[in-house]
Amino acid sequence: MPRLQRLFLLGALSLGLAAGACKRTTGSSDTSPGSSSGDDGGSTRGRRIRRQPGMPRPHRLPASAPIVIHLERPAKALGGLRAYAPELPDDRVLLRQAVTDAGGGPFESQLVTMIDLERPWDAAFVEGELIVQMPILAARVSAVAALLADKPPVGRFGAVDLQSTGGPTPKLAWLDAEHATLTLADTEQGLATGSKLAAAYGKQAVRVDLQGAEARKVAPQLRLESLELRGAGPHDFEATAVGVPPELLAQLSKLDAGALTGLLESPGIAAGGSSRYTDYANDVKSILADLKRQVDRQSFIVQGNLENLRQRLAAVLRSWNGRTMVGVGPAKHLRLGFGADDPSKMGGAIFYLISGINDNLGMARSIGFEVPKLRFARNVRTVGESNVAVLVLEKARKYVPAELAPLVDDRGELRITMSFPKRLGAGMFVIGPGAESTLVQWLEDTQKATSASDSAGDLIAATAAVDPTTLAPMLQPGADPLAMLGLSADREPTRVVVQRDGTTVKVRVKGPEIAVMPKRIGARRGASDAPAPTRAAPSTSPPARAKPSRVGPARAKPVD
Repeated sequence: MPRLQRLFLLGALSLGLAAGACKRTTGSSDTSPGSSSGDDGGSTRGRRIRRQPGMPRPHRLPASAPIVIHLERPAKALGGLRAYAPELPDDRVLLRQAVTDAGGGPFESQLVTMIDLERPWDAAFVEGELIVQMPILAARVSAVAALLADKPPVGRFGAVDLQSTGGPTPKLAWLDAEHATLTLADTEQGLATGSKLAAAYGKQAVRVDLQGAEARKVAPQLRLESLELRGAGPHDFEATAVGVPPELLAQLSKLDAGALTGLLESPGIAAGGSSRYTDYANDVKSILADLKRQVDRQSFIVQGNLENLRQRLAAVLRSWNGRTMVGVGPAKHLRLGFGADDPSKMGGAIFYLISGINDNLGMARSIGFEVPKLRFARNVRTVGESNVAVLVLEKARKYVPAELAPLVDDRGELRITMSFPKRLGAGMFVIGPGAESTLVQWLEDTQKATSASDSAGDLIAATAAVDPTTLAPMLQPGADPLAMLGLSADREPTRVVVQRDGTTVKVRVKGPEIAVMPKRIGARRGASDAPAPTRAAPSTSPPARAKPSRVGPARAKPVD
């Protein structure tokens, strides 16, 4: 996710880059008040804008443009992003860094401290010019006026010439002291257009459109042909990136479309992910060839039985189509999903393998060998049209690695439950002390989930229903992934789906709003005294939960 996070930040950073146009020179300025699009701290959408005397008519705004950026509340958006990436610096530090990278000096650095991060920011490239509308902290309006005081006046409504040395950034500025906004543009008509941007492009809390060469002039770090992003914030957005560089796509080379998205649509999963493994067929072939060589090296006395087991395992592995899902939750439970074109065939192959293993273990036990003891029962429960089977390994602590000990129950048994629903196109497995009840609930939750056929185009699917600050350290390089076995879902899930078509990548994120991280630097001096919420409002559209399906009576005694 770090690369996707940087794409999201690009909108805010572009505004900082635009501020880099303001090169300090000598002159004079008239910063008299003019009309603006809204009151202090409020959005202006839907309002009739009164044009300042002497101000030209604004540009007609098209539905789309090479650059469109709207951030309803930058601090809230970046704070929500910081919940997923706590290592990100303070908002103003990010802006100052962007201005510095663009060659800004003391003037630009001062301006960064005066921008209001709680009110809408807008930018658009219209009629050949970049127009930027930035809110100013109410208590800092006079300071901005002082910074502009030595600039030459332009027009008859208070604009000034920034005397830019050239380049794609705006050349003129207009400070609306009454409404605490600063507009940057190349022409007076562009300045008149600034207050119109939010109404035209602010239908979503976050909108970023960056297209082609014009966008790269302002945001040279953009390596894409285009980027479009719409949404409510980092917790809820859709993004499409066109022309993703080959080196980034190379990181996805081992994955193919075919995520088992539906298996992740259970609120009981604390964290999970799914994709399709590209090289699965070659790996299956390699595994079976290695086993064949090992069997051939054994004594002829046991060679026949081992070859029989190898063939049974081959049937299981060949039933897998590479689609894979891994998840955790509740604590001490591991969930696995393995895709199959015919799940019932996979189930039959697994049952046949278990039967063969049990027969061989029983034979070894009868002649005095100490071997593991398995108990197995099919059709223990029924959920909808899917049966649940249970496999139990007794005295499991003797055979299970220490790091997997949390999966063993209080009686020292390792319980594995499985089901093979046709609609979801996979074998579903749960390992853990409460494996049976967990699998039953999982089946109930996914009765109306995305089918395997409907998710065939999904490259990656993921879900997380724990606090990002808890999960993030477990996803860092070098972290122990088994630490995730301690996680339980404790909030509404955030779900992610990634699709790819050539060099085009689409990302969909949907989840609850995350608490905004507190600011460390640059509090809103002079802004509204209204306290900021410590916790964002819950999502108004939680993921749909299927009605509990019929859980049929056991058709075989449960494995005690």
